[in-house]
Amino acid sequence: MTGKKRNLNKNSFSKECLFTALLHLLGKKTLCNVTVSELAQESGVSRSTFYRNYDSVLDVVQDYLTLYPFGTVDENFAKPALYNFKERIYDSLTALKENKILLDRLMEAHLEIMIYNNFDKLIKGLCRERAYDLGYRSEYELTAFSGMYFAICYKWISEGMKESVEEMTAISYDVLNNFPR
Repeated sequence: MTGKKRNLNKNSFSKECLFTALLHLLGKKTLCNVTVSELAQESGVSRSTFYRNYDSVLDVVQDYLTLYPFGTVDENFAKPALYNFKERIYDSLTALKENKILLDRLMEAHLEIMIYNNFDKLIKGLCRERAYDLGYRSEYELTAFSGMYFAICYKWISEGMKESVEEMTAISYDVLNNFPR
């Protein structure tokens, strides 16, 4: 294994350790109260390793959201014949439910924009073709689509995720699939 490849693997492992440690710390405290020193100690990586990868704790969150989007993607995602819009909504809501602590902490810190940006990037990037198939064609329509889905999820998150993933899938599907275009 070359030095560069070994560093990439080590870097990925360090990032995973930081992600895991951050999620663990967020179970005990607010995002604003997590320090780099504490995160480094909890993760088992050095502060220099942290700073080699990130500038702040928020950068760890952003990287986590990029690597583990709330609109989970699998190998069938890009294949129109195998794409199922309702299943993608279900997968996304399941990912949100699994990340409830992170979402609660982002909202406590008034960083809902990070959640919205994750949806918007996913919909306007990876989901563009599928949104187009549903009738959302212009950038404005895609922005409205992102906003509608975010608004539904935001309400669900902020009210404690009381409804089941199945109930929220049905609600989201009805709104997004039947919204007048």
